[in-house]
Amino acid sequence: LFRSSQKKTTSQKPSASKAKLYEVKSGDSLDKIARQHKVKIADLLKWNKLTKTQVLKPGMKLKVSAN
Repeated sequence: LFRSSQKKTTSQKPSASKAKLYEVKSGDSLDKIARQHKVKIADLLKWNKLTKTQVLKPGMKLKVSAN
């Protein structure tokens, strides 16, 4: 038998961002989240456009990686 060579196409959707997200839970702080994900608080602030005085609320989604 003769098989035609066909390329298999995968339906991979290009991801705009591969940044990991974290959902804030009750009792979380920037310090706790930063330590948990081994990143700097300054990076969390920058990636999420937050200020040091902003209050984290349960349910908020934060980027915890730059990619």
